[in-house]
Amino acid sequence: MFMFNKNQIIKEKLDEYFNRVKQSLVTFQTAIEYWFEHGIDSRFRTFFDDAHVQESKADDILEEIDEMLYEKTLLPESRREILILLERADNIPNRAESILNQIETQMIVLPDFMRDDVRELVRVSLEAYDLVMETAHRTLGSNRNIRELVEQVDHKESVCDKIEQKLIRELFHSALDKADKILIKDIVLQMGDLSDFCENVADFLKIFHIKRQV
Repeated sequence: MFMFNKNQIIKEKLDEYFNRVKQSLVTFQTAIEYWFEHGIDSRFRTFFDDAHVQESKADDILEEIDEMLYEKTLLPESRREILILLERADNIPNRAESILNQIETQMIVLPDFMRDDVRELVRVSLEAYDLVMETAHRTLGSNRNIRELVEQVDHKESVCDKIEQKLIRELFHSALDKADKILIKDIVLQMGDLSDFCENVADFLKIFHIKRQV
């Protein structure tokens, strides 16, 4: 029997967590768009603060879930699997916040020729997360097949890899100073991590789903 049938409150908290992460990523995307147009100013720092608040609220939900897992009658293996799932998922908002922090503290300026591709990298990464949310919803709430969703996440991650490689290639063929190239490369790599983390979560959900069917 699917374990969440008897623990609906845990499923609801998990859905709340994934929705909170989505809010933090929307704030992240808005901050990146603002950075393109206006650079780093007090408004950008407000977006960064908002992302931090959203990430902190997601952490609060994680703590609630952690407590609930030991209060409910779940098998130890099931508790461990949920905690692993959330540990992987939490990499996503943490990395988004880290990117904004690095942009702000290092006063990074992105050259015009990179902006469209960075915008696309962020957009596709958020699409990958939307697919992860749907995969999690299905896995935790029903016996519906998730294979197609996982494959779509994998595809999004591959698209992001290609964009990331293109960005780095163009960056190091540009006339920017070497120090700027290194700083910007690190930001691009961290943005690429977002889709990697989404793929890790989706892959774990696939295993999680299969084990629930046994």
